[in-house]
Amino acid sequence: MILGAMTEQEKMKSSLGITVQAYIYILLFIGIILILCMMSHYSRVRLRDYGIFMVFGSEKRYIIQMILLEYGMICLISYVIGCIVGTAFLFLVKTILRFHDISVVWNRRMFMESFFTTLLYVLGIFMAAVVMNLANLQRHSISALLKYREKKSI
Repeated sequence: MILGAMTEQEKMKSSLGITVQAYIYILLFIGIILILCMMSHYSRVRLRDYGIFMVFGSEKRYIIQMILLEYGMICLISYVIGCIVGTAFLFLVKTILRFHDISVVWNRRMFMESFFTTLLYVLGIFMAAVVMNLANLQRHSISALLKYREKKSI
């Protein structure tokens, strides 16, 4: 929102533009790392289940479909909730900036671009999670999957 109100020259030369861009990229990096860690943990939890399905005769393509469906649902629900919470946060920031007499420009195109950019990030994370899961399935034998136990934290 702040960056949308600035010209390209203001973004590159003003301290506010540089600071806001740095914060955005730092938060994006932290968010992606946290999401991938969460997906990795979920993958480790499900490894034994996939082994059990294989023992009962499920083909790998059905397990792959199950993985795609599970992660697809997680990503879709996360995207919708994230967009709702993000929009509410945007209005909160907009209100705070107006309270401090900082002019805020509402641009519908910029708002829609942020939704589509977020969707691209979600799809990237979805693909990374699916690839991680498929690599884990390929790396372990069925007996190793059945013996796999999640490490318990104390």
